[in-house]
Amino acid sequence: MISTYRKGARLERRLKHLLEAHGIAVIRAAGSGNNSPDLALIRAGRVVFVEVKYGKRYVDIKKLTDYFNWRVKTGAPLLFITWIQKKGWVLEDILDLRRTETGAVIGDHPPVSAQDLVERLLAYFPETP
Repeated sequence: MISTYRKGARLERRLKHLLEAHGIAVIRAAGSGNNSPDLALIRAGRVVFVEVKYGKRYVDIKKLTDYFNWRVKTGAPLLFITWIQKKGWVLEDILDLRRTETGAVIGDHPPVSAQDLVERLLAYFPETP
């Protein structure tokens, strides 16, 4: 059985290669844990931060607050990209998560294909000059 860390790291690398093939520079913060989002996406002078998850999950209020504070501190969008086995990718802005009294559900929106994921991510970046 593969550990959660290894699944997540493999998924981050897979996403990195997919996005780089579409002209998005990707910096991976390996082992980021609680300190920062997993990926920084950069294109045309704009930065978008991404937290990558494997499977639908729940994020407690403390962790959600840490993510939100990261977004406020940097002024950059913070997205969650979740891989749902045999279904596809889920892209969610931290501002659009379904919240509960004690946190939020990640991976709750309808999954999309890899191509649709890339198209949705490209919408966060201005046209290249």
